[in-house]
Amino acid sequence: MTQPLTAAADIPVYAKGGDGPLLAIVTPAEHPTGNVVMCAGGWHGGSINANRMVVHFARRIAAGGRTVVRFDWHGAGESPGHIRFFRLDDPGSGDVLGAARLLPDPGLPTALIGICIGSRAALAAAPSMPALERIALVSFPLPTARAKTKRADRIGTATALREGLRPSAIRGWFQPATRRVYVKFLRLNWQALTRRCLL
Repeated sequence: MTQPLTAAADIPVYAKGGDGPLLAIVTPAEHPTGNVVMCAGGWHGGSINANRMVVHFARRIAAGGRTVVRFDWHGAGESPGHIRFFRLDDPGSGDVLGAARLLPDPGLPTALIGICIGSRAALAAAPSMPALERIALVSFPLPTARAKTKRADRIGTATALREGLRPSAIRGWFQPATRRVYVKFLRLNWQALTRRCLL
């Protein structure tokens, strides 16, 4: 079994995504035979994901001979900006294509790996990737009749308090990735409140 690469192999780069700049990490293979673009779930920093799962996968894949690009969605993780909408019907394929433009040899056979909302984005981006050879969709989110998404700055104070005091939400403050999302949510609500007060 090939040994996985270490952090020394990772190259951080900023790319132009669909809604603005995004942080991407390129893990090059020594003698690449193909490419992989990893699209993880959006809320927990796509380039790392829970338990650093995407990091471990990317390094193992690169050690096996494929160059890997993983990224943080625009407005999540280390990518600047804020998430305007989180919608299943508009999953952010522009970020996937922006990350794919960072591949050093885009003509090599390319695979897309999508996890959760990343699988929807990968599927939406697939027709625009001529070198795409295969696609893996993990935990593909299916819409339900009750699925509702709102802008973070349009959720009312009462709803935010009710949701924020649930035990699972309180546990989230002890997880760094979730805490970053909470802080970003609070910042957006504060900005919306101050805008309303100044009008």
